[in-house]
Amino acid sequence: MGKEVGKMLSDIAFVIEALDGYRSGRHIDPKRVSEKVNRWHEIEESLPRKWLSLQRDIDALINLTLRDPDIKKFANVYVLIKFGLRIVYVLLLSSFFMLIRWPDIGMLVIYGSLGMLYFLLIVRWYVLDKMFTYYERVISSQPGKVEQLKLAVNSLIKTLTEYLEKEQVSSKKYRLHLFNTDYNGIRILKKPGWLRDYYLCEVVGGK
Repeated sequence: MGKEVGKMLSDIAFVIEALDGYRSGRHIDPKRVSEKVNRWHEIEESLPRKWLSLQRDIDALINLTLRDPDIKKFANVYVLIKFGLRIVYVLLLSSFFMLIRWPDIGMLVIYGSLGMLYFLLIVRWYVLDKMFTYYERVISSQPGKVEQLKLAVNSLIKTLTEYLEKEQVSSKKYRLHLFNTDYNGIRILKKPGWLRDYYLCEVVGGK
């Protein structure tokens, strides 16, 4: 498999994840998605509708969550939580090195980091629950737009599978992080958990 084909397959997987995310309130910058779509005619030709038409639906769904000031606040809190989790990760790694030279300090950092981790995970669960309960309620008023995104994801999954089989590439190389699993041609490898709010999936096909 050539490098160009590999890049194309990565971009197809990226677009699949992005379109799936729009159905559940996880919004990747549409400009990034457009760059991938416009880079490969194989992607645009796989879509059941013109990309510009589909993008209008995406913009409408994104704007749904911008109308409620409380949801905007929750979204900002979620960004802070993600940043906090990264800090906890660094602290935990650093604490293991501290244990070697300063055991007492290292233990304090470990206990403090674990306390922060549990607190952030609880707040994260609460914030996500509020955000997605709201989003599911509001998005139910746009069934046509959601269905078009589902159709687009199904088409791209089919295209990804066909190229994997053609190039004799393992589907393990292009695993998908999805929030919805009502698609054809995928298998679920892992379900959401405390540290993962998505399904880890792969297409049924490839080497």
